Amino acid sequence: MNPVARSTAPLTTAVGVPPRLRQLVRELLVFLEHPARQSRDEYEVIETHLVGLQCLTRSLDAEFVGMTEQLRSVQQWFRDETDPVFRLSKFYERIRTWPAGHPGDYVTLEQVYRNEPCSAGVGYHLDRYGLSRPLAVGVRSRMRTLARLLQRRAAVEAPAGHWLNLGCGSCRELLFLADDSAARTIHCVDTDRDALAFADRLLAGKRIGALDFVAENALRFCRAERNVQRFGTFSTIYSAGLFDYLSSDALSRLIGALWESLREGGLLIAPFKDAERYDTFDYHWLSKWHFFFQREAGQYREILASAGIPETAVRVQRDDSGLILFFLIRKSAQDEEPGEIEAGAADWESGGKTWRVDAPGDRKHIHS
Repeated sequence: MNPVARSTAPLTTAVGVPPRLRQLVRELLVFLEHPARQSRDEYEVIETHLVGLQCLTRSLDAEFVGMTEQLRSVQQWFRDETDPVFRLSKFYERIRTWPAGHPGDYVTLEQVYRNEPCSAGVGYHLDRYGLSRPLAVGVRSRMRTLARLLQRRAAVEAPAGHWLNLGCGSCRELLFLADDSAARTIHCVDTDRDALAFADRLLAGKRIGALDFVAENALRFCRAERNVQRFGTFSTIYSAGLFDYLSSDALSRLIGALWESLREGGLLIAPFKDAERYDTFDYHWLSKWHFFFQREAGQYREILASAGIPETAVRVQRDDSGLILFFLIRKSAQDEEPGEIEAGAADWESGGKTWRVDAPGDRKHIHS
């Protein structure tokens, strides 16, 4: 690969860019553009440079507390300045430019799931770096944990089931279900028709029941009466990653409506990113992926309480990475069926409350 061509255009301007950040960016570009960086054995030194940059941005985040617009402007300046190199990475090019109109589209997540750098030279190293970040690891682990939970739900509900998958994307977690030809219906809802078409192809040949692909905004499920009138009550409701992108008010309304849409004994599976377990550098500076909400564990409890979810209905477990909290919300005061939720490790205390933390077919057309 040829060395990166430097643009003759003037550098992007932004008010309040600290001189030390400008200097570090210049040094980073010179470093990454050096022909030696194209060698496959250079990954560790590139990663070390980016970790050093992360330390600086962490101090800048603290300096700009309460000045969100100014901080976003500086972060955009950083991305503009580093684009000549970072666009060599197909992964970073995608999560910086949003070709689907939003950062977490199914194509991006499929690249995270595959975990295979697909660029060359420096781009290969940047692909590898981005795919190895804690939240990328957490996203892959989240999918595997969700698949295990759904496998247990399928066993508990056999030979039937009525599922709702909101913001379904590629539905990759359903690949892990055993072919059982059960009398199960799974409604897979997403606004992205391309994602629904991809999921239909991905799951072709799976005998896991009737798949109903619905092209619709998940927020239309904020009314329980409408949900039940249209679909009936559900035995299992889940979403892999939608809930992190909703404001607290919208999330409370949606969770409350989904809870009311469960049949007796039904389960709502709600995974959330735990902001105490990852750094925002990778998603606010290196990429423009700051539209999911940064919440800590206690905030989720407050949202569930505002949604009218009884404390006794909730169990919590982490995925294997430790970054994702799975809230398992049962529409029943009774204990779980044996083996449905893994027996547990510890209690998690938050906000004066104690929550249990557990250890880690037929096809239909896409319609609106």
